[in-house]
Amino acid sequence: MTLNLKRFLAATAISFGLAATAYAESCDETALYANMETMADNMRPLVSAIRSNNIEEAQSRLATLRTAAVDASDETPYSLADGGDSADIEAFQNAMTDMVARLDEASAALEAGDTGAAASHLQAIGDMRKDGHRQFKDRSCR
Repeated sequence: MTLNLKRFLAATAISFGLAATAYAESCDETALYANMETMADNMRPLVSAIRSNNIEEAQSRLATLRTAAVDASDETPYSLADGGDSADIEAFQNAMTDMVARLDEASAALEAGDTGAAASHLQAIGDMRKDGHRQFKDRSCR
C-alpha cells in the first residue's frame, strides 16, 4: 500500500468516526426526546380511554405521561444545549412543571368521575405542547 493510500484510509476512518459521534448526539438520541416520544405515544390512547369512560386505562396513561414529564423537566432541550441561557432553560423547566400540574388536575378530575373536566385539561395540555414545541423544539429534529 502506498503512503497516500494509507493517509486516505486513515482520514476516511477518522471522518466516519466523527460522523458517528455527531449522529449519536443528535436530538433524537437524547433522554428528552425519549420522554417526549413516550408522551406522544400515550396521548391518543388516553383520549380514547376517556371517551370510552375507561377510567382505569386513562389513569394509567396519565401516570405514564406524568413520569415522562417529570423526567423531561430535568433535561435540557437540544435547541438550548449549545447556547441557551439560564432564562430559556428555566422557562422550559417551568413549562414542564405546568404540564405536570395540569396532568395532576386531569387525574383528579378522573378520580372525581368528571370526564368532561379531564378532557378540558387534555385540551389545555395539547395547547401547552404546541406552545412548548414552538418555543423549545429544535427544527432540525423530526
